Amino acid sequence: GILLAGTSSGGKTTLTALFLESLVAKKYQFCLIDPEGDYIELPHSVVVGDAEHLPVIEEIIKLLENPAQNVVVNTLSIPLQNRPEFYNSLLAAVLELRKSLGHPHWLIFDEAHHLIPAEVENSFFNIPQDFNNFMLISTKPELMNQSILSNADLIIAIGDEPDTILTKYAELKKISMPDLLIKPLSIGEAWVWDSNNSAPFPIRCDRPEHLLQRHKKKYATGDMKDRSFYFKGPGGKLNLKANNLMMFIQMAEGIDDDTWIYHLQKKEYSNWFRNAVHDDELADLTRQVEERTTADPHTSKEAILQLIKERYTAPA
Repeated sequence: GILLAGTSSGGKTTLTALFLESLVAKKYQFCLIDPEGDYIELPHSVVVGDAEHLPVIEEIIKLLENPAQNVVVNTLSIPLQNRPEFYNSLLAAVLELRKSLGHPHWLIFDEAHHLIPAEVENSFFNIPQDFNNFMLISTKPELMNQSILSNADLIIAIGDEPDTILTKYAELKKISMPDLLIKPLSIGEAWVWDSNNSAPFPIRCDRPEHLLQRHKKKYATGDMKDRSFYFKGPGGKLNLKANNLMMFIQMAEGIDDDTWIYHLQKKEYSNWFRNAVHDDELADLTRQVEERTTADPHTSKEAILQLIKERYTAPA
């Protein structure tokens, strides 16, 4: 059992998408419960349910009978207070399928604290002692019900406060936290701790091959919040926030040459595209522009903004 925990915008969805791609490559079947519609564009899977239609358990099980068919269960239409009951019913049906057919091989529960919340009595959930091959995704371990945490022996902590997450996990599991300095890591990195066998250790993750469509839209026109780009310029004379790529284009077209060149020479544009927008191709091409046009504001700006427009504003 795996628990993936970290703050919002810390990279949970990106890491989960990478994990799912690995399962697909190895031909392991998965069933993913998706309470927020983050995975409706996930390749190699079929979605059951949406914002207006309830997911039907019988339909889910019928699809899962085919080991080559992965299923995303969208629970947007299920009220929060009813999701633990739905989870219980679905889990019972899926475990019966596992018992008779040996699959689905992996169960993924996104925003798991909505499905198995800590405030519900442990006895409400029918979780067998040998429950395995599952991943829980949540912002904080303490939001999870103890009945499921007892089966989660490996934690992946990401975001700004991995030490807090690992410490709370140790408290909930009633185990000792190793005497180790847990440093904050960059986007794309994580701390992994198998509480049965080892001390926590850091890893760096690849990025998934497919950028999820919902996140691509967020980067283009949504609100990237603390991942936004700030045009400050030399001496910090400005503080212009571009909270998505379209806003970045608008602001870039209006800022003065000194401000543009200030960030260009520090390679902050390519770093933002790589670490916040998670677009390595855009970052690599932008880095080439940054390196060959370090003192030319007009040519560099035109080239970089055109790269963005080609990828995020071209017709579908």
